Amino acid sequence: MGGMSCASLLLAWNYIIGSIFFLGGSILFHPFFSSNDPVYKFGVAQFIAGSALFLIPAIYEWKANFHALSVYEREPTSPPPSIEELNTLVVEQSAIHENYHMEKHAVNMTRSTVSVLNGVLFVVGSVAYWPDFGRTGVVTGNWLFRMGSSFTLMSCTWAFYRCFQPSHHTPKMVAMLKVFYFQYILGAAGFLTGGAFFLAGNAIIGSIIWALGSVFFITGSFMLLVM
Repeated sequence: MGGMSCASLLLAWNYIIGSIFFLGGSILFHPFFSSNDPVYKFGVAQFIAGSALFLIPAIYEWKANFHALSVYEREPTSPPPSIEELNTLVVEQSAIHENYHMEKHAVNMTRSTVSVLNGVLFVVGSVAYWPDFGRTGVVTGNWLFRMGSSFTLMSCTWAFYRCFQPSHHTPKMVAMLKVFYFQYILGAAGFLTGGAFFLAGNAIIGSIIWALGSVFFITGSFMLLVM
């Protein structure tokens, strides 16, 4: 953690605290608690806060990746080859190097865009659960939450797969990334599955699965402090 920048540390804690809010909201969505209107509202408020805390770092990462991609496109990554170097291994390796970095920036940009969409869907979906919006709000919020979870599941599964590809990261970092993404995959799967149980009318199972998903988000988010 000592090598982390202040911004990285703040972003990590955004995810940690946001996940803890998700856990609190999931517990309060259990019928034992949600039958009490003020308690239910407090649970919704925790989901709104957790979703906002997930959205903030997503926007920050999107802006950073957009800046990195735009700078990379403006600045030449290598000098033009000489006549002697044309059609040689040097030029071939240079092209492979440039393609690798362009692909890395493009992938990061795509993933951060998906994360922003996920955060927006979570925020709007959480607000829709507010009692004033009635049954329509609950159903809308459920679908938006599951759409956001699907985006997270897709993004983290993609990133987890890429951890098995050649990388500039150390073996230790790759191992930690695998653990991080796998826990977020489980968290997103929990939110997606729990939402389906809520929609089917089984709020007890739904809230338990959401709570388990939140725990995976919490443990995964703590990994950010050691990477």
